[in-house]
Amino acid sequence: MLDIFDLIKGKSTLVKQIGAAILIIMIGAVYLLWPRHEQSAKGIQSIPSTQTSQSILHSESREKSTSKQTSAVIMVDVKGAVNKPGVYQVDTSERVQTAILKAGGQRAEADMNQVNLAQRLTDGQVLYVPVKGEQVPTNYGTEALSSGQTKIAINLNTATKEELQNLEGIGEKKADQILDYRQEHGGFKSIEELKSISGIGVKRFEAIKDQLAI
Repeated sequence: MLDIFDLIKGKSTLVKQIGAAILIIMIGAVYLLWPRHEQSAKGIQSIPSTQTSQSILHSESREKSTSKQTSAVIMVDVKGAVNKPGVYQVDTSERVQTAILKAGGQRAEADMNQVNLAQRLTDGQVLYVPVKGEQVPTNYGTEALSSGQTKIAINLNTATKEELQNLEGIGEKKADQILDYRQEHGGFKSIEELKSISGIGVKRFEAIKDQLAI
């Protein structure tokens, strides 16, 4: 009887030992596998973040490319009551205000109420800034002719020496005479007064009168 009891007790101890060994093996397996599982999970979570970054960079690159395509360099002729009249290079995205600033800004006598500073610029545009009390000529600017040339109205009371020389037959000397006459007489009252200047006769006046304004 005791032999049977001892046998059962021995088998029970063996079962306990085997169970303990299996438990230790399972704990060890979980310990070894856990870091790999965590690392794998982190790798999976980082994929969307990388894809998002690439998507943002691609979007920014596309916006910059679009911006470059929609803007271009143009030339604008700034005249009238500005400090440095002339032809200036601007971007199509810029406005009249930028062109005036590039021309040295408006003079003290400029009538900015007649100027739309927010207007967009176009290639070949003539931008005229009038003086106070002056009415901007309706024909001022560039007018396409059948020959493909352009006709520009020159204001005798505000034109610079360089602008006057754009008139047919008016060189440096004649331009100086026009400026002297304007200063001595307080400006031109009509474009016909131009004939009062020596060397500018009826024939010369008729050739350029359509390009003149007051």
